[in-house]
Amino acid sequence: NDLYANDTTHGSTTKTALFTYSGATVDAEGLAGNCIRFDGSNDVITYTPSSADAFPELETAVASGGTGQASLVVHITPDNGISGATNTIFKGMPFHLYYNATNDSLIARYYTASSNYVELTSPGIITDGETPTCVIMTIDNSLKSGNCKLYVNGALVDQSGQISSSAPGAGGKSWYNNSGTPVVPWTYTDAVTIGRATNAFDGRI
Repeated sequence: NDLYANDTTHGSTTKTALFTYSGATVDAEGLAGNCIRFDGSNDVITYTPSSADAFPELETAVASGGTGQASLVVHITPDNGISGATNTIFKGMPFHLYYNATNDSLIARYYTASSNYVELTSPGIITDGETPTCVIMTIDNSLKSGNCKLYVNGALVDQSGQISSSAPGAGGKSWYNNSGTPVVPWTYTDAVTIGRATNAFDGRI
């Protein structure tokens, strides 16, 4: 998958040092490229932006030309026998996506600040090491309710409630409307990871 390991945000079409692969290996072929297998120990793919945040458009107010809308699409196949409650699938502000092997559910977090996030969860998914699951996280800070949505295999399985004048804290159900202005999704100058060196995912992404 070196074809996709490039800094497209800066116009490059060749692999750069911005992507690093640690342990993760190329696996089954799909319609475009291959999925990556993670061993549940410490496999991770890391993208480190050369400057600014990975998603700079999200941190700028809509009135100033930014966007408060984004979607994250991930296909996963957890291995049979995966364990742990916080198996990291994707981590890149404002999105965090985990798999909870204790009940086969997905945990989706949407950050409004460093310690404030809306948390959505899914029903249990099939975990047999063979069946893929499509996960979509969406965010739109302009809505009056349902700002954050979680889809599994095309079905809406959870969404946030009516926008609130209070910050969501750690795992609230409402996006934050600060004095009449919906806050932009929180981004941070940090690496984006698929998988994780700790709380590692076991399966294919």
